[in-house]
Amino acid sequence: MRADDDSPFEVQGAFAEHGAALYSFALNALGDRAEAEDCVQEAFIRAWRSRDRYSTSRGSVRTWLFAITRNLVIDALRARARRPAPSDPEKIAWASEPVTEDLLIVERLVLYESLATLTYEHREVIAAVQLDA
Repeated sequence: MRADDDSPFEVQGAFAEHGAALYSFALNALGDRAEAEDCVQEAFIRAWRSRDRYSTSRGSVRTWLFAITRNLVIDALRARARRPAPSDPEKIAWASEPVTEDLLIVERLVLYESLATLTYEHREVIAAVQLDA
């Protein structure tokens, strides 16, 4: 479609003519194929819904579609910024490992429980051997 053409907006022809360029633009901006496809699809849906407001006197179909797609890409990037980033599996594994201090506390508790089962004399012998060593 040319800007000097007074024909109404026709979705199939516009998609055939401009779909690949719009997809390349969205993919370059977003870096995600699925998200780029969604943006282009939504751009054509919005263009089709507002086709009665399109006027060749205001610009070409290509310019109009790129403006719609640009707005959708901006919205997608803003939405992405609001979503928390997925966690790295290595960080999850590291966070789930017990901390060295926790292990020392557990070992100390086990030691105290074990010493409590001994008689006073045996505890004294162990403390003398371990503390003097």
